[in-house]
Amino acid sequence: MTTEMQNTNKLLVHKNEEVDALLSPCGGQLLRYQKHAEQPLLWTNPNADYSGQQAIREGIPVCWPWFGQLSRNPETIQSLWQNLDKIPAHGLVRNTVWKTIPASDWWDEPLREPADYFFELSVHHENTSLGIQVAYALTPHLRISVNSCNQGRQPVTFSLALHSYLAISDLDAVEIRGLQGLRYFDSADNWKAQKQGTPFRIQAEVDRVFPKVPERIELIDQGWKRKVVLESLGLPSAVVWNPGADKSGSISQFTPQAYRNMLCIENAALLQNAQNLAPEETHQAHLSIRAESL
Repeated sequence: MTTEMQNTNKLLVHKNEEVDALLSPCGGQLLRYQKHAEQPLLWTNPNADYSGQQAIREGIPVCWPWFGQLSRNPETIQSLWQNLDKIPAHGLVRNTVWKTIPASDWWDEPLREPADYFFELSVHHENTSLGIQVAYALTPHLRISVNSCNQGRQPVTFSLALHSYLAISDLDAVEIRGLQGLRYFDSADNWKAQKQGTPFRIQAEVDRVFPKVPERIELIDQGWKRKVVLESLGLPSAVVWNPGADKSGSISQFTPQAYRNMLCIENAALLQNAQNLAPEETHQAHLSIRAESL
C-alpha cells in the first residue's frame, strides 16, 4: 500500500497481483477497483473532488445513519437528528475523516474471509451514540462488510446504503435484472408508488427506491460483454439512480456526458426496512460485487 495526497485527504493506493484500487479515509470509502486486464468495476470520475470539502461522487460512498433527505426517513430516524445545525443529504459520514483500524478491532462476529482495509467512525448527538465500521476485501470478488453499533443507552433506528457507482460501457447497452415486478417509489416523480416492468433499461433520469429486493441483482452490459453481480446480506432494499441527460451537467463533480458511463445500484436498508438497534447491539451487512463474462 502507498499513499497519495489530494489536498488534505490522504488517499490509499492498493496494488497487488490481481487488483488495483484506491480508497479514501475521508468518507471511509472505496473509490476505484479494477482487476488487471479487465474493465473497471467502479466508475472513475475525472472530476471527483478529493479535497474533503464535499462528498466524493465516485466509488462506493457510505450513506448513514440516514439515506437521502432526512425528512424522507422513518420518524424514528428523523427524531434523533432533526435538531442538528446542519442536516446534509445521505447522513453524516460521507465527507468526514474515518479512523483506519486493525482487523483485531472489528466488532461483532469475525469476518468469514479476511479483509484488507478497515475504517471506523462514531457520531454523537444529544442522547444518541452510533458507531460504524467498514471492511474492504480487495480480492477478485470485491467484498464489503459494514458494522453499525448502538453505543448509547437508548434504542435507535438507522438507514444504510452503499451508493455504488458502477462503471458501464454506455447507458444504452445495459439492463438490470432481478427487480422486475417489484414495488418502488419514484423519487424523480414525487415519490409515486410504481411496479417495475421488464426489461429494466434506463432511457432518462431514474431515481427508484425499492423497499424490498432479492439478495442478488444483476447488471447486464452488452457493450463490455459482461454481467455485474451484486449479492448482499442485511441490505434488504435497493436504489437505482442515474441523473440522465437533463441533469448530468448540473450536478456537482459531473459533466454533461458523465451519466452515460455510470449507473448506481445502491444496496441498502431503508424505509420500512430501516434497522432498529437496542443498546450495545450491532447490525452487520455484507455486499459482494463481481463481473462475469456473458
